[in-house]
Amino acid sequence: MRVAFIVDALHHREIFSIPILSAILKQAGHDVSLIEFIKVNHIQHMFTDGTPEIIAYSLMSCELETYRKINTILKQHYDFFSVFGGPHPTFSSDFCSEPFVDAICKGEGDDAFPEFLSHFPKESMYSVSNFHFKKENGRTVIENPLRNLVCNLDALPFPDRKIIFDKNPFLAKMPIKSFMTSRGCPFHCTYCFNHAYNKMYHKKGKIVRIKSVDYLIEEIQQIRKAYPMQFIKFHDDIFGLNKDWLETFVKKYRKEIGLPFGAYSRANLISKDYVKLMKSAGCVTIVMAIESGDEHIRNTVLKRNMSDNQIIKAAQLINAEGIHLYTLNMIGLPGETEKEMYKTIQINQKIKPELAESNLFKLYEGLEITDYSLKYGYAYSDFNKRMNLDDLSNLSLSEQEKKKLSVLNELFVFISCYPRLAFLLKLTNILYPFRGLIKIIRSFFTSYKIIYKIYPTPIPFSVIVDGVIHLLKRKNNQL
Repeated sequence: MRVAFIVDALHHREIFSIPILSAILKQAGHDVSLIEFIKVNHIQHMFTDGTPEIIAYSLMSCELETYRKINTILKQHYDFFSVFGGPHPTFSSDFCSEPFVDAICKGEGDDAFPEFLSHFPKESMYSVSNFHFKKENGRTVIENPLRNLVCNLDALPFPDRKIIFDKNPFLAKMPIKSFMTSRGCPFHCTYCFNHAYNKMYHKKGKIVRIKSVDYLIEEIQQIRKAYPMQFIKFHDDIFGLNKDWLETFVKKYRKEIGLPFGAYSRANLISKDYVKLMKSAGCVTIVMAIESGDEHIRNTVLKRNMSDNQIIKAAQLINAEGIHLYTLNMIGLPGETEKEMYKTIQINQKIKPELAESNLFKLYEGLEITDYSLKYGYAYSDFNKRMNLDDLSNLSLSEQEKKKLSVLNELFVFISCYPRLAFLLKLTNILYPFRGLIKIIRSFFTSYKIIYKIYPTPIPFSVIVDGVIHLLKRKNNQL
């Protein structure tokens, strides 16, 4: 089969889903390509070797409108079977009923996608687990059950990163490369898809699965031989959950790889031993989510189950070892007051991270916090339609409150780092017309911090030029 993965844009962050699926499908003998949807007026030249039988997309809820438009445009010009995977199709109850959507793959597609291709286009394909189908009448939807989770990550081929790097010279030449050492998260934060994912896969295998250290080392070595690499980002939800694994990793990584790296962790799991192990392996930065500085919101609404003291102690341990701390936060949470928002700024000021980033909270389908927001009147029932409204909140707030939140989100990083700028909080309504300028300044500030402090790696000028060229190409997208 000829399979084309379509992406709206290969931005400056590596993606993980398509490379692993590409490697699995190529191993099964399929012809796989990756195509970036750049311009509508290039539509006639997208498939130079003929139209693929299958076009596949992986999307999050915030990307829904973009990929809906792309698929609709392609369907008007080409004859193909469309398959959608990723978080949005997994958790959206009626996505398969949408126009031009032929099938969706829920959950993990490692085994399901190649099995589907082995049956396509026979009638037997309609029985493949994890897949939901819309029959030719456009109304009937066939829903198949989920199969078990992939239990042994070492049994999978290494991700086909070439399919990404061939399309994006910036990512290929960038000396920072990203890897995943595991899948799954055992925690149940209400705003994260993991709690819904874990519930969906209950009794269908072990939720947290970790690659062996030897497998991981070989995966890194293969990329290191083919592409520039001076720094590694590990994108696991929580790095080093298993202490025995972490101890083995430290010994082998230090000896066989020896590159500085950054990773995500969690305040109530960070101990003195953990931080010392991370430091000895070469860890430069630990990314830690705080989300809310108010304990009630953090532990009752978000179910983070960690105290202020645990966050402060974790930060002290990280700072004591000379590791940079990078915190993730949210503002505009359901029912959150201005006083509670300011607590989030205050706790960051207290623990002094190298960088404190914030995101404006938004509701997504299938999450516990969405049910909570609807139940207590913090959201409209059509919150999905309000998803992409000018980067504003999709909670049931007044327009003035939404604008105020959007400005505060841009100011957060500055006030957290420089407490003297707290007076700006009183000027949010006045500053809204200048939000675009503030956003640009924030982008430059965070970029500087990330390049020189969080993931400190010299980036060649030619690589920066490639990145700028790629961004300019995206600016011309006529979708």
